[in-house]
Amino acid sequence: MGFHRWKRVSSKITYHERFIRARKDELESPTGERTDYVYLEDPTPGTVIVLAISADKQIPLAKQYRYPIGDFQYNLPGGVIDPGETPLQAAQRELREETGLTAADWSEVGNYHPMASHFTRTAHFFIAKNARQTTHKQWDCYEEIEVVWMPAEQAVEKILSGAFNDLELAFAILFAKTKGFFE
Repeated sequence: MGFHRWKRVSSKITYHERFIRARKDELESPTGERTDYVYLEDPTPGTVIVLAISADKQIPLAKQYRYPIGDFQYNLPGGVIDPGETPLQAAQRELREETGLTAADWSEVGNYHPMASHFTRTAHFFIAKNARQTTHKQWDCYEEIEVVWMPAEQAVEKILSGAFNDLELAFAILFAKTKGFFE
C-alpha cells in the first residue's frame, strides 16, 4: 500500500499577525474519513540562522529569554527575511544586528523546515567564517541578547551532554563539525 495525499475540503484562517498565521483545514483521508488539522503558516519569505566561526574557531551564541518556555536558551543569530531581501542579505543583517559581527566568507549550506508537521516556515542555514567584531549591536525593540563566545568543540560537548537543547543550534553545530568547518 502506498502513501496518498489528503484532500483539503475547507480552509479558514483563524488568526493572523505579522510573523504568523494560524489556519484550520478540514481534511479527507484516502479512506474517506474527515478530520480538522490546525497548523501555522509563515507569511514571511522565511527565516535565516547563522553559525558564525571566528578565525580561532570560537562561536558566538545568542543567549536570550524565550517566553514560551519560560527560560533562557542559547541560540544562533538569526531571524526573519524582510520583504525584498535575499536570504544571504538577511543572514548578514541578522548577524550584524544581533552580535555586531561581520564575516568575510559566507556559505549557504541548505534550507530546512523547522517543524514541518505544524508550520510551513522555511529556514535558510548559513555558515559565516572569519567572523569578527566590526560594529555595534542593533537589537529590535523586543530583543535582549547576551553574546557568549565559546570554543566550537565546547559547544559540541554541550549539545551532546544535553546542556544545550535548541534544535537549530544542535543541527547547525553538529553539521559544521561533521563537515569539517571546525578544523
